[in-house]
Amino acid sequence: MAYFSNATGRNELSVARFSDGSPRWQVSRNGGREAVWSRDGRELFYRNGDELLVVGVKPVKDGEPFAWEPPRVLFKGPYLQFGGAGYVHYDVSADGQRFLMIDEASPQSPVLNVVQGWPLLLR
Repeated sequence: MAYFSNATGRNELSVARFSDGSPRWQVSRNGGREAVWSRDGRELFYRNGDELLVVGVKPVKDGEPFAWEPPRVLFKGPYLQFGGAGYVHYDVSADGQRFLMIDEASPQSPVLNVVQGWPLLLR
């Protein structure tokens, strides 16, 4: 389970076993928010400011300690961020190679209108 805690004075990404919640391992180094696991569980993505970072996770068998690689920046950009803890403003493709994010920097961004219940309008 991945979660954020501000026990150090800023939000840091930690990982703990879901079954008992302890021990915990802090995987971020300079703060972070918006954690998303890859579908295969081998990568953990998170944001820190304008950066999207990834932490490589090594498969863990019962009784083994959690093991991870140091975080590395995948890319930077002014992508949408608002709200508090628990809000995630991006998603990762099934293969972990693409990201869906809203670009705040582009004044030419197209407008997306979502119409719900449109078959009812045709009656």
